Amino acid sequence: PRVRNELVHVNSAGEVLRTLGDPDAWVSMAISPDATRLALERLDEDGKSADVWTMDLGTQAVSRFTTFSGPWRWFGTPVWSHDGTRLLVTNFTGPYWLKPVRRPDDAGERLPHKLDGVGGWPTDWSADEKFVVAVQNDPVTSQDIWVLPTAPGGQPVAYAKTAFSEHGGRLSPDGRWLAWTSNE
Repeated sequence: PRVRNELVHVNSAGEVLRTLGDPDAWVSMAISPDATRLALERLDEDGKSADVWTMDLGTQAVSRFTTFSGPWRWFGTPVWSHDGTRLLVTNFTGPYWLKPVRRPDDAGERLPHKLDGVGGWPTDWSADEKFVVAVQNDPVTSQDIWVLPTAPGGQPVAYAKTAFSEHGGRLSPDGRWLAWTSNE
């Protein structure tokens, strides 16, 4: 059975301001830059697969953003473009592609670089959209931070690949710094 979570809007003191929609099998979320929409991962009825959904925070209307059929599919936390017009989603059923999607009925465009391995997901997208920060699972080094150029010709770079697990890479607003979590 799927676990159902309740989405709530809280203030900086942790006080609940309102409940958002009905409880459901929400896994992770990203708020749009203008704070008007959420992009959410939602477990499907089988409890083993997830797709990306969006919620309008004004009306609390929810709509499916990705539809992927097949065994064991998972999209990973979506990442908004800095202007809020696109979402970067990943299907990582093995080797994966990062794919910006403009709207649900658009097949989107695939980024030119693929990381091989079992599972991975984007964690940030540079403001100039020239590169994506991603986490890649590795059987030897656990989770590693990679930087993937969005234009053809450049090569993916292993930014933090150690014996420890590095994940959650986020860029500073000016793009000069990268922060991440590690179990070192």
